[in-house]
Amino acid sequence: MSNESANTYRRIGDILRDLGITPHQSGAQEAGHPLDGTTQPPPLTYTRIGAVLHDLGMLSEETRDRVLEEWADDADDELDYGNAADALEEFGVAIAISSTSVDLHYEYEVLIRDAAAIAGDNVTITNFRLVEGEGDFTNSFDDRLDTDRFDILEFERNGEPVTIGAEHFSDHYFNPGAAADAIAMTVADDDPRSWHEIDFEGTPRSGGDTVLALATLGQATALQDRLGFAFVVYEGDGENADEDPSSFTYAQVGAVLHEIGMISEERLRRGIEEFADYAHESGTHYEAACALEHFGVAVSVHADDIDSIHEGYAYLLEAAAEVAGDRVAITDVRLVEGEGGLADGGRDDTLEFERDGKTVSILAEHTAIDYYDHLAAREAIEATGHEDDPREWCFLDFQREEHRGYDTVMVFATPEQRKTLGERLRFAFPSEAE
Repeated sequence: MSNESANTYRRIGDILRDLGITPHQSGAQEAGHPLDGTTQPPPLTYTRIGAVLHDLGMLSEETRDRVLEEWADDADDELDYGNAADALEEFGVAIAISSTSVDLHYEYEVLIRDAAAIAGDNVTITNFRLVEGEGDFTNSFDDRLDTDRFDILEFERNGEPVTIGAEHFSDHYFNPGAAADAIAMTVADDDPRSWHEIDFEGTPRSGGDTVLALATLGQATALQDRLGFAFVVYEGDGENADEDPSSFTYAQVGAVLHEIGMISEERLRRGIEEFADYAHESGTHYEAACALEHFGVAVSVHADDIDSIHEGYAYLLEAAAEVAGDRVAITDVRLVEGEGGLADGGRDDTLEFERDGKTVSILAEHTAIDYYDHLAAREAIEATGHEDDPREWCFLDFQREEHRGYDTVMVFATPEQRKTLGERLRFAFPSEAE
């Protein structure tokens, strides 16, 4: 684990332990422990797991509080990896495929219906049946080692027949692969979530239950980043992600910003609620960059036309000053027009404003009354940061398509926060716009 990751986890752990589930907005700037690489992530507890699941929009506040009340005596006890996975099931975002003795003809249907309920019962599962193949086997452990039977799981999903092959060695043990395939069918086609198998390889785990968590790709990534869960990757998984490795959800972007101290928990929740209909849908890298503005840590200089540059710069600087904490007073924003006409190859204007009572003048070349000079806008935005603030304004770059115009995105962050945004969200911070 890197020094930065260790320090980030320590901060989150301190916050959650001290304040329950309410992170301190300025934790990233107030951490006082040295980056010696020895700090370990905070322990996994029901309290911490519930807080993260709620932050990611995976469960309601009511459900979180109900489960924590049920586990009140043990809510802050440290869990091992296996028990932490079981906690996901307790919170209603995961399901376990038992490795112990069951009644196949009954328990497969129960398992699938339970999974459908976790997924919101948005898919109708009917007429479930286990069709036995030829042959038979005994219930003796020794005898069943050398025998098997090829059965078929059949059911109707929204009225359409589903058939899944299942090799069994006993009437009393699931075929985990077949069960997982059936559980995968319980998610609606338009639901961005899917079932992800937790990887227990190399971890202490009592028993051999298969645990599947219901999450979007962004939420699964956040569960790995924030709680240390790993997920099994099968051949063919992630092909879409390889085509667009910089696709993120609003919720995932918000979770990263919250982790590194750029936004508060309240701001994270409010941001996700405002975009509830698609907060967990994967978007383009540009949309992820725009999410930074939505969460209040960036501003965008529009690439398309605006009402007028005379009013536009004033609005832009007002928005930037707010993101920067309004620690400097930006007043009397004005555009002094140069000689000549806009249609004559451009006009050299001067953008002027008062910064804490002192005049700032920035040259700005304009070719139309309704289009910004982006370099001038960037320079003006940079003036809204306070000298003793560890954060500063930086140009943010993202994946771009050819022959398409994009807004200029400026983010207000510390060097450490920018580094994490690059590592976690694949943003770049070139010194100058290309």
